[in-house]
Amino acid sequence: MEFVRFTNCHLRKRNNEWIGVVRYKDDAGEWRSKQRTFPGQSKRQAKAALEEWRNELEEAWALDQGFDVSTYQSVEVYVRKYLDNLQETGARARSTMATYRHMLKHLERNPIGKVPFRDLEPKQVEEWMISLREAGKSPATIQKAYNVLHGAYAQAVERGQLPYDPIASVSRPKVPATKRNAIKKSDCSKLTSYLDLVDESPVNMSIILALYTGMREGEICALRWSDIDFDDNTITVMRSVARDDGVTYIKEPKGKKPLRTIPIPAVLRKHLLSRREIMRDECETMIVPFKESMYVTGKPSLSPKAYEDPHQVWHGWKTVASSLGLRGTMGKTPTFHDLRHTYATMAIAEGADIKSVQTILGHAKAQTTLDIYADTTSEAMRKTADLTAGALRAPSVSSFTTRRESPSQEVRPLGKHFAA
Repeated sequence: MEFVRFTNCHLRKRNNEWIGVVRYKDDAGEWRSKQRTFPGQSKRQAKAALEEWRNELEEAWALDQGFDVSTYQSVEVYVRKYLDNLQETGARARSTMATYRHMLKHLERNPIGKVPFRDLEPKQVEEWMISLREAGKSPATIQKAYNVLHGAYAQAVERGQLPYDPIASVSRPKVPATKRNAIKKSDCSKLTSYLDLVDESPVNMSIILALYTGMREGEICALRWSDIDFDDNTITVMRSVARDDGVTYIKEPKGKKPLRTIPIPAVLRKHLLSRREIMRDECETMIVPFKESMYVTGKPSLSPKAYEDPHQVWHGWKTVASSLGLRGTMGKTPTFHDLRHTYATMAIAEGADIKSVQTILGHAKAQTTLDIYADTTSEAMRKTADLTAGALRAPSVSSFTTRRESPSQEVRPLGKHFAA
């Protein structure tokens, strides 16, 4: 914040306690001071507390004078309050807010965070992004941090607190397209053979669901038996498990149209019914009534948090993938999310309708499905080349025939001047 009233402050120590002193001029122009003790705090803590108190005093005075002081605050203070407002209004999902707040540290640890919000210049933003890149931050992280800062300035302009967005002229950082690591077709056969031999444990069932439906990890963990219709052979994705600061919770699935229905192929139905019997046996052993509200891959319990932790699924999959020696198209061990990518890539490579794949995956647009999940394989390119060549050489349906093809005409050799 740019200080107009409380322009001077310092710390002093007395009786092993830090005391903050803030000086200001009263209406008559005479110097006055206010003091506050910060018991049990280190010098660094006391200094931060003093700065916070000074901000409070300046803001209270400015409001009393009828000033709009919000943009005089530092960048980090304004952005923090911007995020607080987003969270209080529920404008963003809890998991999204966790990411936003994680990005805030990139402002707090840089001189840009201390600049008065209204005084920030494009050059300072560019230098900030360069410093993040030099610190080894990924393009994706830099882009997210930029988006948070840009969102705060967009709000300030919308509310009339600033006449224009000072960072609008700064180019948004670009993130290189990431090539997905779909499981190789030969390794898919190895994986499905393994899944046919083992029992449907929580981890194995999670792998089966991801491979045959393309569901996300969190959606699988939050799947209840009541979401499965064995008459119509469909799964309705109703919710997802997310994580915030180490704590899991239930939320709506990702996407603008979160609720979606996925068809169940025969092989998946068989695995689901087997898993259902295993869970019924577990309930009987634990003397717990089986309920449709129980989680498919969770514990035999009526607790609302009896779902499988996504981290446990991730660790279980890592063990399975390593033991089977699975490799993806990028030559790396595939992640659990690569099962979803494998489903989409295989479906499109086999000629599945793009709109259907989009709906199953829960994407808002079919183009998203093509851009993110449908990498062109060498096999698909070869198939395309062969189909095109075949179409080019297909017999013509026109009435035109060459002289050689016409039985009623004699084919004569070409003369000296290529005349018939």
